[in-house]
Amino acid sequence: MKEFTDLELAKSYHGHLGPYLVIGIKMGNKAIRELQPESCFRLQTHVYCPDSPPPSCVIDGLQLSTGCTMGKRNISHTETTQGVRVVVTNKDTGRSVELNLNEDFIRQAEQILKDAGEEEASMFCWNAADDEIFTTRCLTTC
Repeated sequence: MKEFTDLELAKSYHGHLGPYLVIGIKMGNKAIRELQPESCFRLQTHVYCPDSPPPSCVIDGLQLSTGCTMGKRNISHTETTQGVRVVVTNKDTGRSVELNLNEDFIRQAEQILKDAGEEEASMFCWNAADDEIFTTRCLTTC
C-alpha cells in the first residue's frame, strides 16, 4: 500500500483541512509503513478519542490513509474523555501498532490554529516529524 499524501482530496472529503484530519493521515501512514499490509482489507483500525470534533476528525484521516472504513467495518471507535490513541492490526500477520497523540504537540497546533488559522495549523502538522506528533509502540513483534 502507498502512503496517502493528497491533502486536497482530504480537504474535499472531510469538508475542510484541519490539524486532527492531518494527524489522522500521518498516523495511518505510519501504521502502513510499520505493518506493510497487502491491502486495506487486511487491516483493522480501532480509534480511541472523544466523540466530537475536532479530535474525532482524526477518524476521517485514518480512513483516508489506511483504507479502513465504516462501510467495510474494519474501523471502529471507542469514546474517551481525552486524548487520541489508535491501534492498527495487520490481520494476516497479527502484528499491531499503537499510536498515541502527543498532547504537547496538539497544544502547539491548537495555538497556531487560534493565531494563524486552519491552513497554517494543518501544514504545521503535515510538516512535523511523526515522533513529534505521536508515539508509536509495537504491541506485537514488528
